[in-house]
Amino acid sequence: MAMEISTEEQDLASYRRDWESSYGAESGPFEFYTSVRAMLFTCKPTPAHAGPETCLQIFSIEVTELSGGLQWPLEVYGLVATRDSVDHNRNVIFRRRREASLLLTQQDPFLKLTGPSRAVVFAGPVDVEVQLKLKGRTTEREDEEFISKVVTYGRDFGSDNSADAGNQHPARTTCSSSRCSLELTAAPLARAIEATVISAEVTQGRWPKTLGIRVVVSGTTGADEDFVLLDARDGTFRVDLADSIITLTRHVVCVEEGGRLKLCIEAYSKRTGCMYGKSGVTELMPKKVLRHYCRMQACLLHG
Repeated sequence: MAMEISTEEQDLASYRRDWESSYGAESGPFEFYTSVRAMLFTCKPTPAHAGPETCLQIFSIEVTELSGGLQWPLEVYGLVATRDSVDHNRNVIFRRRREASLLLTQQDPFLKLTGPSRAVVFAGPVDVEVQLKLKGRTTEREDEEFISKVVTYGRDFGSDNSADAGNQHPARTTCSSSRCSLELTAAPLARAIEATVISAEVTQGRWPKTLGIRVVVSGTTGADEDFVLLDARDGTFRVDLADSIITLTRHVVCVEEGGRLKLCIEAYSKRTGCMYGKSGVTELMPKKVLRHYCRMQACLLHG
């Protein structure tokens, strides 16, 4: 049976007061980031108490509606972070400073996610903190609040952790302010383990300057929505000239125990935005250390 998920929306100010009252003494200031990192047991023995957990996979955040007289395009900056029962601190999935604001258009209204920095554990309610601002034309005084909300994901925590999640389709949740509506796409994964994709590397030739890139993974069981590791279809990505490493923007993805990750690399024309070509799908079985290859017509990549 599929897991029943509920969502609740709350103003950030009231959420912060509740959080400081409940967790401030043990978790520190509200602004603290999670101290638990990914790849904890990659190079050392896994302790007996560690094992698969139900995790919440966040696929995308999209601006679906504008209000209050706003029009496309928009420049936004700020922070989106999750908080779970591991330490109740921020696990960042999007963060931009004002000087590096993100341009959103009607054709591409998605936030460029960069996290999580570790798996989001769904052993208790998961809060998604959203603080985004609109960048003004010239000075910071012209900046406006875009949205300041918290969305809480909950489920029936009285049922057995290993049997209640099932294969779950992504849930699309709306979060709104007086200026916009956002749609968060997420799904629970039962008995999930954490996989970390470090980078992609051009191993023959060079990545063509005329092409952008998109790197995606999806699961072979449960929610099969694309999880975007890098979306640089416009060509705004970095290739280290010394070792030909392509830097990814997201690294940590969850997969159900015994499942596989399907990895695909796509190339796009920077001029037209159309797909130029893509690799075949490579299936990865998560292990402690693993290297796999994806071949494309333009060059050879591995991740």
